[in-house]
Amino acid sequence: MFERWLRVQGNTLELLVVFVPALWLAARYWNPLYAAALGALFFVGRALYAISYVRDPKTRGLGFVLSLLPTAVLVLAALVGALRGIAA
Repeated sequence: MFERWLRVQGNTLELLVVFVPALWLAARYWNPLYAAALGALFFVGRALYAISYVRDPKTRGLGFVLSLLPTAVLVLAALVGALRGIAA
């Protein structure tokens, strides 16, 4: 059980390295409320991921998707916003 909680914590830290800068940059270039909504979805996904992973690691899929999808959207929004800023 300890190893499962440790893996949840480690996986969350690995994803936060991408999520936090993406959230900050997406909020910088786009409407911060949209970025905050995606951030909230990320945290719901991480909570679901933790609960599912500790219960049975095979059921972590939905939580993983609800964490990765907002992160990917935020990264894309940050990149598009930065490129628009350079072009302007």
